[in-house]
Amino acid sequence: MADQPVSTDEPVSDASFESTDDGGVSPFAAFEDVLKPLSSLKLTVALFACSMILVMAGTLAQVDLDIWDVVREYFRCWFAWVPARVWYPLFARIELFDPIKTAFEKAPDGVGLWFPGGYLLGTLMAANLLAAHLLKFKVQAKGNRLAAGIVVTAIGCVATWMVIASGDGTGLQQTTDAFYDRLWTILKVLLGFLLVFNIGGAASAVRRGKSESPLLILSALALAGIVYWVLFEMDTRFNSSSMRILWQLVKAEMAALILLGGFHLLFKKRAGVTLLHAGIALVMINEVVVDSLHVETQMAIEEGHTVNFAKDIREIEFVVIDKSSPDFDEEIVIPRSLVLAAGAAEGQDGNVISDPGLPFDIEFLEFMQNSNIEDARPGAENRATAGAGLQLISKSAKPTTGTDSSGRVDLTAAYVRILGKESKEDLGTYLTGVVFELLGKNEFQRNLVTVDGKEWEIAMRFRRYYKPYSVRLSDVSKKDYIGTNTPMDYRSIVDVIDAQSGEVLVDNRHIWMNNPMRYSGDTFYQSNYSPPNTRTGEKEITTLSVVSNTGWMLPYTSCMIVGTGMLAHFFVILLRFLSRRSRLGASTWSRSLVTILFTVSFGLIPGILAALFGEKIAKKADEIASREKEQDTGGRAGWIIPIVASLLIGGWLLSKARVPSAKDGQPDLHAFGKLPVVYEGRVKPLDTVARNSLRALSNREEMRNADGDKEPAIKWLLDVMSGSDDVRDQSVFRIDHPQMLEKLKLSKRKYHLYSINDIAENVSDLAKDAALAREKPSDNHTPYDTAVLGLERKIGEFDLLSTAFSPPQITQENVQQVLAMLQSLAQRSPPLAIPPAQLDEESEGDVSETAEWETVAHASVRSMVAVMMGREENPQLRLFANILDAHLNEDTAAFNKAVSEYQKWLDDNAGWLQSQLPPTQSLARTGFESFYNHFSPFYY
Repeated sequence: MADQPVSTDEPVSDASFESTDDGGVSPFAAFEDVLKPLSSLKLTVALFACSMILVMAGTLAQVDLDIWDVVREYFRCWFAWVPARVWYPLFARIELFDPIKTAFEKAPDGVGLWFPGGYLLGTLMAANLLAAHLLKFKVQAKGNRLAAGIVVTAIGCVATWMVIASGDGTGLQQTTDAFYDRLWTILKVLLGFLLVFNIGGAASAVRRGKSESPLLILSALALAGIVYWVLFEMDTRFNSSSMRILWQLVKAEMAALILLGGFHLLFKKRAGVTLLHAGIALVMINEVVVDSLHVETQMAIEEGHTVNFAKDIREIEFVVIDKSSPDFDEEIVIPRSLVLAAGAAEGQDGNVISDPGLPFDIEFLEFMQNSNIEDARPGAENRATAGAGLQLISKSAKPTTGTDSSGRVDLTAAYVRILGKESKEDLGTYLTGVVFELLGKNEFQRNLVTVDGKEWEIAMRFRRYYKPYSVRLSDVSKKDYIGTNTPMDYRSIVDVIDAQSGEVLVDNRHIWMNNPMRYSGDTFYQSNYSPPNTRTGEKEITTLSVVSNTGWMLPYTSCMIVGTGMLAHFFVILLRFLSRRSRLGASTWSRSLVTILFTVSFGLIPGILAALFGEKIAKKADEIASREKEQDTGGRAGWIIPIVASLLIGGWLLSKARVPSAKDGQPDLHAFGKLPVVYEGRVKPLDTVARNSLRALSNREEMRNADGDKEPAIKWLLDVMSGSDDVRDQSVFRIDHPQMLEKLKLSKRKYHLYSINDIAENVSDLAKDAALAREKPSDNHTPYDTAVLGLERKIGEFDLLSTAFSPPQITQENVQQVLAMLQSLAQRSPPLAIPPAQLDEESEGDVSETAEWETVAHASVRSMVAVMMGREENPQLRLFANILDAHLNEDTAAFNKAVSEYQKWLDDNAGWLQSQLPPTQSLARTGFESFYNHFSPFYY
């Protein structure tokens, strides 16, 4: 590349880092011959291509390997061994490639190739990026500007380091609400000042006719909207979790702005892209830091107990424990690498672990990466001769893989024989495994070995990390999403205690989802909850995810640096583009506004493109503008077609947004669809339940009646809710698998839709197939298995809706059956359509009253109890039942009247009903959601 100055109007290379300078001199020019090959764009492309191949290989390898094994063997290594059979899923579903697929699938493990691993590719990418900067990003500053740029950049580097280091420290790391209040006030003041400066800049640019006037005006309008929302629409600031993240981003952005200022002094217009690449380099550094320092473990604590260690469920270790001291246990730990080596050599030389520090030798007879545990039945073959293996038998099972969605961990186990140190005497064969740690060892015999009169315990367990402090659990609680058994929030209250002195270092600290505790470099996240175990007597147990990562602030910092550099470079290119069009006379207000609107709408993509191809885009725009200036044939007529098209599209959207009104003599289905129901963890309109349920059954939001006419989903749901006889003949079940159609003795139809009556006669045969499919592992399901289980879920969804909205018929003979049905229904998280009524003092504790949303079935039984006790039936149930009765009787006037009366009852009791909902739920939003469903702007 030439070292002569060039005009800023000249194009540069497509690659952003191959930029020419304005006369700057690179201090590394003497090393050009060495750096030039490393800075090649061809090398960059090749490395990216290799990275994509490696990512694909690692993704496919998860069919057979656990995700963390893939990370170790493909990405956190210098060279990765890629077996040929990894690629067979690429051909699995194409019959034409069956011979190729078979060849790959049956290829032995020794057939494959060595490929550059993640470490090697990352190192070469970093070298490529650094070489490009050293050679091709030449410093533009001289004299005082150069000195100032170096100083400011150095300050920015120190600031970046301080921001990253702020995430580490000892003791409890927390920020008070008072600090967040001050931070929120400061941010609001800064927003106000920024708006004032923006308006002033826009006014000045308009007065002087600058090409960036539209950009400044639009940014001022957007900023004014944000300021108005923050100052007048927000009742309170963001919650503490959001403010904590915002504070990290603010710190990182301050460092990024200092770096941008220093780079601007040094590199001028190349400051943004230089900063962007610096951020990318920081991302690479973060991966190295994560691999070196990041440790992710779990701490399970029973309520009222204290724990001083965390365990890594991805790693195992074998431990020999001396429990003879009353004050502490002495442990001899055999690491995972030695255990795996001995396990792989079972039955051969090398399967014995012997060390002078061990009181005996350990021979691995059988090692199981994953296992199934069974009770040891009398007469069953059992390798164990002592210990816990006399109660349980372990059999090898397929290890979990990255494609396993169950979230299970491998139950690693091993049969080991204990041998005397000198005599090699057989001291017994034991079953060891992590399952004993998961189930609780109190239920099983301990694996005890006696040598020279001293008793030792052996165990295989998850790897432990002991802490210089202990954590005591005072209380743990769980909240579910409304109307479901799905956890919404776990919350633990813990104390942190010094391991040596017993002093309470942190008292009564609350930990819940997205609100961790940071202490002594560890971050405690609420992870899981276990209810009390009546069989073992265990109390509630909390599981805390404990993350030790000194560089946890690196992602925040690098993202803000990359974003700041991208925006800075993008706006430099944008302003240059507008300035050039202005000089050529082609920059009218309308054209500039279109350009800016496009930028605002799709800012991220043009930002990336501008960083890579900005100069070329600007040059092309100059050529187009020159031709337009010489041959201006557009004029005002050029805007007629887009204006007319915009009006037509806008009118069509407005027609779709028009709220439907009931015609004379027709039921007001839209008004009924706005009525609220609690389902799937939130309050939603019945229209949403109808659309989602019908889509789950038929993949459509509309139903075709017997005449072939389309009817809305809410009409179908009304038929189901009211128990209409027509519902069994409505074709809403999509069935398109040929084998399933054959089983059900159905002929293929145009829309693949069938009714309950169509499939009822032969559905029992499918139930048997579904039972067989459920017994198979999910990764062994055939397409037919998937289709059968899918139809079973659809039938279950239909049954759930029917049962939840059907009042049960109670007699003296079937009371127990009805109660069992209601209990089963509650466990399925059904739609709750009947809201609670306000309770008075007299009704407190009355079984006929409730302050919770209910199904029609539950509310009907409760209303019967109320009548039997001489109380009035639930008014809200009666009003809702009137709607269903009117629909069943096809009485349109009564239906519309009942819907209106029910809506009035909801409006009159809106305050009470809202008070019974979680803060995140709102009854008022159901009307808008129903309108949005009808509008469906993204559905057409």
